[in-house]
Amino acid sequence: MVSAATDKGLPMLALGAAAATAVAAAGIYASRSPQDENEYHFIAFLDGKSGCSRNGKLVSLPRDSLQQLEDAVCSALGIMPGCSLFVYDTKEQLLQETLQEQLQQHLSNSKGWRGCALLPLIASTSGELSSDAAQLSPLKLPPSGPRPLPVVRNALLATTGPYEPPFYNFWHHLFTPDKVDRWGETVRVQLPSNPVDRQALRGHYDDFEAAIAASVHTCDADVLQELLERQEDFPKLWNRANERTFTRMAENGIFTSDTPSSDWQTVHGLFPRGFNQLKIQTAYFPIIVKKTHNFVAEWSRYKPGHVVTGVNNWLACLTADAVIKAACNVDMDNIARRARDEPAHPILETFRRLGAINPATAKPWQVVGLANYLNPFYDTEAGQERLYNQLKVQLQGMVEQLVEETRRGELGDTLLSSLISERSPATGLYVRQSLLFSHFATLLVAGHETTANTMGFLMYHLSQNPQWEQRLRAEIREVLGGRAELAASDIPRLVVAEACFKEALRLHPPAGNVGRDAAHDTVLKGQFLVRRGQRISINLVALHRQPRHWGGEFGDPNCFNPARFMPGAAEAAGRHPHAFKPFGFGVRACAGMQFAMWEAKTLIPMLYHHFTFKLIDNFKLRPSRKESFPSPSAEGLALHIYPAPGAPPPPAAAAYAAKPSAALDSASSAAAPSTPPPSISNSSGAAKLPAAAAGGGVSSSAHNTPLLVLYGSNSGTCEAFAAQLVQSAAAAGFSAAAATLDSIMPAGAAGSGQPQLPKAGAVLFVTSTYNGEPPDNALRFAKWLSSAAAGGAGSAAAGLAFAVLGVGNSQWATYQAFPRLLDSRLAAGGGAQLLPLCEADTEAPGFADAAGEYWGSLCTPLLQHFKVDAPIGSNGAAAAASNVPRLLLEPAGPDTQPLTIKEVMGKLRAYVVMHAAGGGHDTAAPAAAPAAAQAFPYDLLQVVSSAELQAPGSGRFTRHVELQLPEGMTYTAGDHLEVLPRNAPALVDSALQLLQLTGQEAFWWTPSSQGAARGLSSVHPTAKSHNGNSETADGDGDGDGSASGRVLRLPLSSRDVLAWLVDLSMVPPMRMVAMLARECPCPPEAAQLQRMATEAGYKEKVSGGEPRMGARGGCCLVPGGQVSR
Repeated sequence: MVSAATDKGLPMLALGAAAATAVAAAGIYASRSPQDENEYHFIAFLDGKSGCSRNGKLVSLPRDSLQQLEDAVCSALGIMPGCSLFVYDTKEQLLQETLQEQLQQHLSNSKGWRGCALLPLIASTSGELSSDAAQLSPLKLPPSGPRPLPVVRNALLATTGPYEPPFYNFWHHLFTPDKVDRWGETVRVQLPSNPVDRQALRGHYDDFEAAIAASVHTCDADVLQELLERQEDFPKLWNRANERTFTRMAENGIFTSDTPSSDWQTVHGLFPRGFNQLKIQTAYFPIIVKKTHNFVAEWSRYKPGHVVTGVNNWLACLTADAVIKAACNVDMDNIARRARDEPAHPILETFRRLGAINPATAKPWQVVGLANYLNPFYDTEAGQERLYNQLKVQLQGMVEQLVEETRRGELGDTLLSSLISERSPATGLYVRQSLLFSHFATLLVAGHETTANTMGFLMYHLSQNPQWEQRLRAEIREVLGGRAELAASDIPRLVVAEACFKEALRLHPPAGNVGRDAAHDTVLKGQFLVRRGQRISINLVALHRQPRHWGGEFGDPNCFNPARFMPGAAEAAGRHPHAFKPFGFGVRACAGMQFAMWEAKTLIPMLYHHFTFKLIDNFKLRPSRKESFPSPSAEGLALHIYPAPGAPPPPAAAAYAAKPSAALDSASSAAAPSTPPPSISNSSGAAKLPAAAAGGGVSSSAHNTPLLVLYGSNSGTCEAFAAQLVQSAAAAGFSAAAATLDSIMPAGAAGSGQPQLPKAGAVLFVTSTYNGEPPDNALRFAKWLSSAAAGGAGSAAAGLAFAVLGVGNSQWATYQAFPRLLDSRLAAGGGAQLLPLCEADTEAPGFADAAGEYWGSLCTPLLQHFKVDAPIGSNGAAAAASNVPRLLLEPAGPDTQPLTIKEVMGKLRAYVVMHAAGGGHDTAAPAAAPAAAQAFPYDLLQVVSSAELQAPGSGRFTRHVELQLPEGMTYTAGDHLEVLPRNAPALVDSALQLLQLTGQEAFWWTPSSQGAARGLSSVHPTAKSHNGNSETADGDGDGDGSASGRVLRLPLSSRDVLAWLVDLSMVPPMRMVAMLARECPCPPEAAQLQRMATEAGYKEKVSGGEPRMGARGGCCLVPGGQVSR
C-alpha cells in the first residue's frame, strides 16, 4: 500500500473548541498514525522552472513497495507521473534497476542522524537538476544543545537560573557568547511533552518526537529574516499546553489566535486602523497629553526625597487610562484613584486579579489563602478554578455592558465601535460578537502593561546613567523652547528620548520569546531540516544582546547605552536590519506599536522636564512577572523623587466633563475623539465622490478630467490620504474617485489577469509596505505586478498618466519597498510619470499634512498635463495654485524704489478689495472700506509693552504682551487674534551677510495664496492673462504689464523680504534641504546637504541637532547665496 500524507485538521479537544477551529483552519497537520518501523519515509522537494522549493511533502511507503516510489512522490507533489528522483544530499539520481540497493544505503545513513529512516529527495520534472537544486547544501538538523536529562530532558533550561521569566533563563543557558561559540545561534532543545500535548497532538504529526519534543531555539537575525520572508510557511499558532495560560483569559483574541484562522484575519483587518499614525497624531495625542499632565500633577504633590513605591503600578494606571480612553472613549480615572489609595477601576482591578491567578508566578496558597491550602478537606485546584471563573464572569459582564453602550452610540466613534459595526477589509466579515471580550482583553494586556513596564525599566537605567538623563533633559528644554507642554510636531524631534526608550526595549523586550510553527517539512537557512509542526522560537532577549549586533564601539551589549539608537548609529555599525524586534515581526507585529512609542515619547519628556529620580538603597534589578503578566517588569521598583534642575511649575490635573457609565462607574468625555477625514471607499471597490461635494464651491466650469486614486492600506492611513486627495482633486475640477488596488483586478484573478486601469485621465497610487509585504487590499495587484515582465508592467500601464505617494516608517528595513517597486514597474511599462516617487515618512515632522503637501506638488503638473485650468472663483482655484512657489522673488532694476511695509499693506488691501468688487482699478472706492477689513484683515500693529513674568534661571518663559490694535480693528473676549511677527534683526543681519546682500537691494515680489508671506498674501492666486502673459497691477518699475492685469507684483527691499516674508527660525523641512542640495553649485557643500537630506542626517544635523538648524542655517553651506527657487 502506497500513501502520501494528507493535510487534515487536528481535533484539539483538549485545548477547547475555539482553538480547534483555529487549528483546523491552519491545515498544516497530517492526520496519520505514528511512524511504523515497517515503512520508509521520504521528504520530496519539487525542482521546477523557478528552482527547487524549500518546502517538501512527506511520502511513506511499506518496505516492499519501493518500486512505486515515483508514483507516490508525483501524487504528493501534485505533478504528472514521470518525474526523475535525486537524493537531496548527494544529488545522486535514483535508477529503477538499482533502486532497492540505493535506498537501503541512503536510508541507513539517514537513520544515524535523523533518528528515523527519513530520506530527503528532489523530484525533477525535466529529467535533470536545475542549477539551483544542484548547488543545494546537504541537509542536517540544527545543532543539539545541552545534553537532555532523563524524564525532564532540557526543561531545567527554563526553570533554573538567575531569572524568573523563562526566556531570560534560556538566554542565560543557551545564547551567552560562550554558549554561542559552542552551539551557534540556532540550537535544538529536547523538552518534555505536556500530557495535554500528548493527548491532543500525538499521532497527528508526521514525527511527534521531532515536531513536539524537539523545538528549535534561535537568536539568529538571518533566521528571523527568513521567517519574515516566508510567513505563509511559518504561521503563528497557539496549540501548545503552556499557551493555555493566555488562552484561558483572552481566548481567541487577536493576540492568542492562529494566523490562518478567519477570526484573526477578520479582526486584523480592523485593529491596526484604530492605531494608525493619523489617528495617533490628531485624535489620541491630546488624550495622552492630558493623562500625562494628570500623572505629573499627582507626583508633583510629593515632597523632595519622597519614596514613590509601586512605580510599575503607577505607570500602568497611566497607560491603561490612555489606551482605554483612546480606544473606547471611557475615562477610567486610575491615576486619581491610585493617588487616593483606592482600588483601580473595576475593569482594571478585575483584570489584574485574573492575571495574578497564574500558575507560572503565583503559588496555590497565594490564590486560595493559606488556611484553605492547609485544610486537607479543601480542594485547592477546584478553589483556584472557581475563583478564576468568578472573576472572568465579572469582567465579561462589564465588557458586555461597555459594548452595549458603544452599540447605542453613547461613546462615539471608537476602535470598539468599529469592531462592532464594520466589516473587515481583509475578509469582508464582521467580528464575531462572542470574541469582543477576547479582543478587549488583548487591548488591556498589550495596550498598557508593555509600555508601562518598559518605562519602569527605563527609569531604573536612567537613574544609573546620569549622563544620559542630563542629555535627555537638555533635549527636552531645547525642543520645548520655554513652552509648558509638548505639541504633536515635537514628537519626531525627541531623538534622545526615543533612543532611551528603544534601549530599554532592547534590554527588556515585553515579549521575550516569539514562536512560529513550520507549515511543511522544510529547509531553513538552506541547511537545516525542520519538520512539519516543529516550533521555531526566537529568543528576543538573546537577539537583542548579541555582541555582533550590539557590541563593538557601544560596549557591553548587556549595558544601557542609548547611543546605539541615535540617528545613523545602526547604519554606521552595519547592524542587521532585523536585530531589533521588540514588538514582534511580520503580520503578527504589535498593532499598537506606534501608539506605544508616542505614549512613551510624551511621558518621558514630561517626567524628566519636571523630576529627577534616585533608586532606593540596595535595590537590585530583577525582571519578573510577579507584578504583571505576561510582560515582565522591574520587580519592586521604588524611587526617590526630586524636582528636576530648573523644573517648571507643575501642571494642573486636566478636568474632564463627567458622563456616567452604568457599566464602568467612570466618566467618559461628552465628545468623541476627533478622527481623520472619513473614508470614501470600502474594501470591496470604488466609491465615487462628486466633484462638487468636496473642497466646496466647485463651479459649473469644472473640467471633470477623470482622476482615480488607488490605495493599498492596512492601518487606514493611506485610505485617509486617498480621501484627502480626492477632495483636493474635486476642488480643482477633477472628477475624482478612490478605490483599493485590488478592486481593479478581474474577479477571481490571482495575479494572472490584467488590471483594469482607466484609459482616460490619470491615476494616483497611495500605498505602503506592510511588514515587508504589500497591504492586504493590494495583494492581488501586487501578484500581477510581480509577475509582469521585468522590464515593466506591460501594456496595462502604457500611456498611463500616474504618480505614486509611498507611505511608511523609515526605521523599518522594508521602508517604501512596495511603492518603489510599483513606481519603477509602471514607469518601465510605458506610464507617463507626472512626478517622481514621493515619500511620506511617519517619523518626519508634519506627517499628518503629507497628503496636502503632495497635492501641492502634484496639482500644477496634473493641470498642465491635461491642458486644463482649475475652476475660477472656487476653492479649487487655491488648489490649482498650490504649486506656485512659496516665495516668488525676482531682482528689480537699480532704479526701482522699494516700498515700505506700510505701503505694501495698502497695496495688498486695495488689490483684494478691487478683485472682490470685480473692479479693474488700483484704488478702492470709499464704500469698499468695510469690505476691505473682511477681505484682507491684516494690518500693522504696535507692541506697547512686553515683560517676562518668570523668575530668571527658572527655565520657564512666560511673557505679558500688550498690543495696540490698528484703527478699525476690534477685539472681544473669545476672538482669535493672529499675530505675524517679523524676524529678529540679528537673524536678518546674519542672513543678509550669508547671502552677500546689503539690505537695500530691490526685489519684485509676486504674492500667492499659499502663505508666501507667512499669511500676509491672502490674495487671489497668480494667474495668466488671456494672452498667456503675466501682467502686473502695479505697472511702475520695469513696465512688465498694464494695470488692468490680475497679477500683483510689489517691490521690496532685501531686508524687508527677510524680515517679513520668511521664517528664519523655522526648522527647514527635509524637502527644502534636498532642494538646497540640488541647487548648490559647490560639490563639497552639496554633499553635506545631501547627507542632511537623508533620514539619519536630517535628525542628526537639522531637526534633532544641538542646536537645531533654522532656515537661516540652511544657507550656511551654500556659498554666495547662489540658490534659486
